[in-house]
Amino acid sequence: MVKRAYLARLDIGEGFTVGLCIKANPLPDLSYPEKISELFMKVMGPGGYLHILFLTDDQEIEIRRVCQSFYESTPSSA
Repeated sequence: MVKRAYLARLDIGEGFTVGLCIKANPLPDLSYPEKISELFMKVMGPGGYLHILFLTDDQEIEIRRVCQSFYESTPSSA
């Protein structure tokens, strides 16, 4: 289940990009990135690219210092 999701500016070593950072527990099925990419390409076109990261607890602590989640699950969405 996805608990929280963030859009964050990421330094990938070759410059900056935007990434969809997801905190899930347990880790989602491995088809999630493919499904998310398909949705993103429908909106942005085939040239669009989105990095997708599944965050560890420590990574989420770091990302929360610099940005807020745009999605947070609630007990009713669980």
